[in-house]
Amino acid sequence: MDVYIVDAQGNEVSSRETINFDSVSKVMDERTREARLKLIGSQFDRNAQYTLVLENAEMRTRYSQYAVTIDLAFQDDFSKGKYI
Repeated sequence: MDVYIVDAQGNEVSSRETINFDSVSKVMDERTREARLKLIGSQFDRNAQYTLVLENAEMRTRYSQYAVTIDLAFQDDFSKGKYI
């Protein structure tokens, strides 16, 4: 499954990360996955609409999506990307 963030116009504003859900364990903690998305650019409006997209990597179809807020606590001139 691919995970990424888009803006209101559908433009990707983060890296696209692939997460594999291949665990057969019945223990939830062993099935949990973590992804770190790197934001692209530096101009993010905390009042703008952004969407976290979960997409089937093979079929390129959306599995689910969630509204998210990007509120950067700080910005610097040294990094090319930001993490949320």
